[in-house]
Amino acid sequence: MQKLYMITSLCLLGACQSQIMAEYVGKDLREVQLQNGPPAYEMDMGDGIYAYQWERVERYTSPEVIREDTTYKTNASGDRIAGSERTVTTITPSQTRITHCLDTYFARKEGSRWIITGFQQPSFACE
Repeated sequence: MQKLYMITSLCLLGACQSQIMAEYVGKDLREVQLQNGPPAYEMDMGDGIYAYQWERVERYTSPEVIREDTTYKTNASGDRIAGSERTVTTITPSQTRITHCLDTYFARKEGSRWIITGFQQPSFACE
């Protein structure tokens, strides 16, 4: 349930990949190709339906965080004791997360055009 709330929150903040993909349903496959280039994979699913897949690589780099904490010893009246200052510096290096995604659309031939009939829901990490 928490995962669903997180996906919903992310979708409200910006367009989720599944929302973008849903906009192509009923349209010519060439519209996806114009936006994303040629598909990486294509396969016959039977019954006149083909699956087309595009690869996406998502990269997120977190910022480096430097935190300094200073502590002091105090006497009984709460006054700082001279020379008791201690500073600890914690450095959290930046990290890069790379996610490989496949966007899969299903299409059926109508005349000379391939019309998108649906898509496979992207994984949570690729939304």
